[in-house]
Amino acid sequence: MSFKYKIITNTATFSENSSIDRKQSLSLTSYQPKSYIANIKPKYFLYGVGAEGNIKWSKKGETQLNYYLHDGKTDEVVVDGQITDIEESLQIEQPSEYHSYEIKVRPNDLGHTYEVLIPQHLCFAVSGIKDAIRSKYDDYMAKIDNKWLSKTARFQLDYLLPAYVDETLIVKSWSNPDRNEVKSLIMRGEQCLSSFTINFDPQREFTPGRFDPDLDIISLDSFHVKFNSPHLFYFSDRFKQSDVSKLLYVFLERFEASLRLGVFDFNVLASKYSGTLMIVANTGIINPALYDLPPNTMIKQSMRMTSIGKSSCILTFEFYDILTEQLVLSYDNVCIFMKNGKLETFPEAYKKKMLEEVPTRVSDEGVMLLFKKVPENHYTYKVKTRSSDVDYNNHIGYAGIFGFCLDTASSAISSNSSCYKYNFGKDFNPRCIRQKSVSFFREIHLDSEVTIKTWQAEDKNSLFFSVEKGSKCVCQVEFVVDI
Repeated sequence: MSFKYKIITNTATFSENSSIDRKQSLSLTSYQPKSYIANIKPKYFLYGVGAEGNIKWSKKGETQLNYYLHDGKTDEVVVDGQITDIEESLQIEQPSEYHSYEIKVRPNDLGHTYEVLIPQHLCFAVSGIKDAIRSKYDDYMAKIDNKWLSKTARFQLDYLLPAYVDETLIVKSWSNPDRNEVKSLIMRGEQCLSSFTINFDPQREFTPGRFDPDLDIISLDSFHVKFNSPHLFYFSDRFKQSDVSKLLYVFLERFEASLRLGVFDFNVLASKYSGTLMIVANTGIINPALYDLPPNTMIKQSMRMTSIGKSSCILTFEFYDILTEQLVLSYDNVCIFMKNGKLETFPEAYKKKMLEEVPTRVSDEGVMLLFKKVPENHYTYKVKTRSSDVDYNNHIGYAGIFGFCLDTASSAISSNSSCYKYNFGKDFNPRCIRQKSVSFFREIHLDSEVTIKTWQAEDKNSLFFSVEKGSKCVCQVEFVVDI
């Protein structure tokens, strides 16, 4: 695995000495034509997973909001910028030559207004730019590699018009080498919906490697880790509730960070035995109270090994509301020991140590099938994977798959498909999910064409999903629902 963590926090706290309150700031960041500018200091790229910062706001006149992201420990400003109204005289640069990248809007791209979230415009633009870089579209882009991402000095997103579900958009990307910038336009036909500019500083030094996690550890040993996670539920979905699919991305980053801290003796597996642990199946139990947690809820996360077999183990993850001590989310993850891309048995010395506290429950019989075949009455949905779907292992992980299934269920319902016998209304709200299970058989990578087939079981309240690439099933998913 090769990835450099570059997140300060997935939260925003409002300083007491701000000269603008949150209600005012939200009115400045509504779905109206706005310009979003960020100036990024080099230190931004040196944070590990779990580090925190504070956002401070100040208002300038009626049309400009200034913001400053401070290091939570040193109070040093690491990002500053402005949000301003766009002037009617704004001229959008239209290139004569450009790289073209197609994006189809998914239900999960939408906010509560059922317009594409403004941050998703940035994700669309970055996906298009990354595709242009991978294809070495021009001489300037041919020089850009992963090192250049930490040379980002400034970006600007000009949001003009909304986009809606199922629309096909084109991202036009090109470079201006004399200004060390790459630009993109998000287009719907001849309409420009937004423009994005990213500026690089070639003189900035690149620091290789992954940075130490900055988690708030409660306890840590070879079998178990506990840590506090503030603001884990800051992201909300189009139903104005905790966005579980985005939560999973944050959670999986923290899981990988915990492995690097030494839990489950992962460092021994990696360094001494050149192996790794890979999640191949999991089952999650969701407490409905999870969807009502406010953004500032303090969560305690627990990760422990609960079973070990010859070549696989079960890692149990639990999320507790610290205030109420209520368990809101739990996962049992079946992990296999991989070495050089192949399944291996655990080293005897490693297994002997784990058995000091961990019982043997895993059968090592392989990944369980959730269903045997796809019935004739099913609904089919297609997606093309994007850069924003890729996890830290450089493939489409559980969080991405979960999002695809939510999109498929939403599309089936809005299409009035007969594949579901329950009446879910006009859209699929994940609040009804009480349990979800996933079995992985193959990997999915960037720019893959994926087909998802869904239906409801005849004799129980389960929705099934067959995630396929070509003629192969790559994973199976089950949602147990309660409506």
